[in-house]
Amino acid sequence: MASNVKGAASKKKKTQKITVASTAESLATQEKLNEGKTENRQEEKLEKFTKYYKEIELVPEGEWKAFFKSMTDPPPVSFRLVESYRLLASHIDTVPGVPSQARVLARYLHTKFVDVVNQMTVGNKTPVNLAPLPWYPKELGWCVNIAKEDIDKYLRLKEFDNFLKTEKMQNTMQRLETWSMFPPTLLDIKPQHVVLDMCAAPGFMASQILEMMNAEPLQSQNGVLVLNDLFKANDKMHYQWTQGSKVVYTFFDARNYPDYYFNDKKTYQSEIKYDRVICDVRCSCDGTMRKNTGIQEQWNFKSALGFHEEQKAILKRALEVVKVKGRVLYSTTSLNPVENEAVIAAVLQETQGSVLLMDCSQLTKNITVRPGMKCWKVFHGPQNRESRST
Repeated sequence: MASNVKGAASKKKKTQKITVASTAESLATQEKLNEGKTENRQEEKLEKFTKYYKEIELVPEGEWKAFFKSMTDPPPVSFRLVESYRLLASHIDTVPGVPSQARVLARYLHTKFVDVVNQMTVGNKTPVNLAPLPWYPKELGWCVNIAKEDIDKYLRLKEFDNFLKTEKMQNTMQRLETWSMFPPTLLDIKPQHVVLDMCAAPGFMASQILEMMNAEPLQSQNGVLVLNDLFKANDKMHYQWTQGSKVVYTFFDARNYPDYYFNDKKTYQSEIKYDRVICDVRCSCDGTMRKNTGIQEQWNFKSALGFHEEQKAILKRALEVVKVKGRVLYSTTSLNPVENEAVIAAVLQETQGSVLLMDCSQLTKNITVRPGMKCWKVFHGPQNRESRST
């Protein structure tokens, strides 16, 4: 009798295991079904977006699903460690063997969090990956491949979350997406340069440029950064990140940015020209829709058409004020070729060979890039007209 009871208990226990396994399997299957439904709903909501960018082959067909997911999922958490802040530039970093505060924080991330965080999984068993961005200098740019909501949600990530919040409050760290970190790495800014940022708000790029200019204290005294933005209401961010530096603030329409001179004669020889000019222009911003979700509801191709002429005018003015052999950076947060390739192509055609398009392949070895498009469609009402760049 005892034997039978034991056998029955054993059988019951075995059945329970099978039930638990089956439940876990069902949950995994249900999660996949839910993900599929969410993707379908997103594609329906962004039907015009999908149709247009598929038609112009913005990305290869085989990559569309991953691209669309990256555009609609919450953005991963990325941040950069600030190397100079307020009145104290990181000149201590020029002393051999003495790292700046930002370098100390980078080492702390490596020793305290990388191994621990990278052993975790979240959601549907997604492995967490915290690592420095391979293309950002000095290991000061970082990214963790999960959204802020996930970091807030999981107790095991609480210490890392507290670290991010504390450093942000102390202004030793900036929380920003990687597309705000990448453009300055292409400029090769030197401490003695005169730099103009024509559309400077909200100031994240300005703070990075200043760090480059402060890299060599003995030479930085000759450099100056000019921050221009039409809307004075945006200047608080400028002041926050540029106090104590050689910065000039201006508030002009970038399309008509004025000429400045070293003296009252206003000759060509006395005109101030800039070593580097940045045009981070206003745009339709559909490249930011995973963060600015309102764009998903309102996306329309006509938004890009509305910005094209303004963008072209700003770029042309930048080319007029840059030094010969200087460098102009044109950037948007739009995916649309009408705001990117079309602007560049039009200006290159109008300048008739006096401007060269720079090959940045040597500066982008650690990041995935593609050549610009040579053909795209422009929609005018019910008719489609194909435009080509040369």
